[in-house]
Amino acid sequence: MNINLILPNIKPFSSNNAYYKNRKHNAQARKWRATVLKALLPFKGDFERMRDAFNPSLHSLFVSITVYYPSKKFFVQSKPNKGNLSAQTMDLTNTEKLLIDLIFHPKFSSNTWLRERRGDEIGLYKGFTELTNLAIDDRFISDLKSEKRPSEEGYSTEVRISLIPLSTL
Repeated sequence: MNINLILPNIKPFSSNNAYYKNRKHNAQARKWRATVLKALLPFKGDFERMRDAFNPSLHSLFVSITVYYPSKKFFVQSKPNKGNLSAQTMDLTNTEKLLIDLIFHPKFSSNTWLRERRGDEIGLYKGFTELTNLAIDDRFISDLKSEKRPSEEGYSTEVRISLIPLSTL
């Protein structure tokens, strides 16, 4: 079983830029989180089907993340390094953690968590009636692949999640 998530127009976000010193998400990270959680809503049925199929005694998870950058941000545009990979692309490992948490952590499928939003964050979730995600602990990920690619279409992220039989590990 596979799920293919396409998150269009979402710029990657680095875990290095997400937190205040007290490990709370800063305003920019909270806004990005709300954008991603909204983009996950159409996949509710896919998440439910995978949760129903998943058996931790039989399966682990394979996750593939592809982050797309506008070509003009992906490659250096001026000499002497024209055509090289740009510093405007992020370290892939820094883009994985926050995204994986939003897709997998059960608290982000909880309407209790949604109701607990306070302050400026309330406006970020205006119109949300529920949250959805896979709600399977990410410790069951046995294989993680990530890559970044240029795109003429702009920013987007694709996430593929597959069940893997434990017997094949």
